[in-house]
Amino acid sequence: MAQESPEDFAKVALLTHLRSGGDLRSCSIISELAVEKWARRADVVTVGTELTCYEVKSSADRLSRLDAQIDAYSRVFDRVYAVVATKHMNAVMSRVPSHLGLKELVQTSRGLEARHVREALSSPALSMDATLSMLPVSELAKIVRLLSGTSVTGRNRAALLEAAASLPMAAIRKHVVQYLRERYSASSAVFNGEVLGRRITSADLRHLSIWQAAPAQSSDRVDPAAEWLALLSREGAFGPVPEDVQNLLAAG
Repeated sequence: MAQESPEDFAKVALLTHLRSGGDLRSCSIISELAVEKWARRADVVTVGTELTCYEVKSSADRLSRLDAQIDAYSRVFDRVYAVVATKHMNAVMSRVPSHLGLKELVQTSRGLEARHVREALSSPALSMDATLSMLPVSELAKIVRLLSGTSVTGRNRAALLEAAASLPMAAIRKHVVQYLRERYSASSAVFNGEVLGRRITSADLRHLSIWQAAPAQSSDRVDPAAEWLALLSREGAFGPVPEDVQNLLAAG
């Protein structure tokens, strides 16, 4: 059994807190969602009527990447929270933008718990490019067809991005929310069913992680590069797989 990490405990505390506040109702939940052309992975994302990101900083984490992470997530998500250990709270509050929401990870007699500190405001930095990067080619083609009434020949991502760039931002974001909510509804339903009526544990996080590859048949020898290429290439799992990443994995 893999050893539980401080991040696992922090995610469990966060999800327990969100569930108790009703914030997981009618939502899809995603762990480690890759965004901004795979440059970042958001710790926990909830998808309801909008996209909300929670960046976790446990007592074992440093804050050296936080500023860049918040900048990146503010371009993608409607609301962004930093979920930080008590030891980080003062440093975080003194450096983050005012739209950032805050939750504190507190060690109690019952274990690690998350507590609400500051409500997140709508991000003022949403980006069209970052929003479109969340969609695979098939969804880009669909949104161009639905919103413009035209079709782009072939599956050329660059041409689809150019066609989508002139479309209304609000309509595109609505489509992204719907796509992600549906894409992760099944795994979220499994998670919610597993934890119904009991405490959430770190073992339950596996249901939400898009980095869990399907197990190979015991009679097969697994090639790690091929296995990951197959996982990453599943349409919609992370959005588009960059060509250079595909070539690197395929070359093995």
